[in-house]
Amino acid sequence: MDTSLNREQILDLDKRYRIALINSLSGVRTAFIGITGEHEQWNATTLSNITHVGAHPGQLSVLFRPQSTNSHTLKNYRNFGIMTLICMPFHKCDTVHEVSVKAPKDVFELELLDEPVQ
Repeated sequence: MDTSLNREQILDLDKRYRIALINSLSGVRTAFIGITGEHEQWNATTLSNITHVGAHPGQLSVLFRPQSTNSHTLKNYRNFGIMTLICMPFHKCDTVHEVSVKAPKDVFELELLDEPVQ
């Protein structure tokens, strides 16, 4: 079945349905949690826009949302220059979603969720 929606129809959709629709357009993708920081300034976030760029040398691109005043991940990455990407298994999908909580700057999201950090 083919379905076409114009701009007005998309904007008229229930907000949660519209978000789910837009998020599913690129298909199933691997979910990552990105961890960056140091010296008690750790931060974790959900990253779903990771793209393989090259294999030799290994290269990935990470697309961040537009920066807001509350975005600690991009600020930490720019300050410290390194990020750990953790590919999350499907059974941890709740953790992947919840790690995007708007935590205060000095709170590490995985500790807030009582997730072990190894």
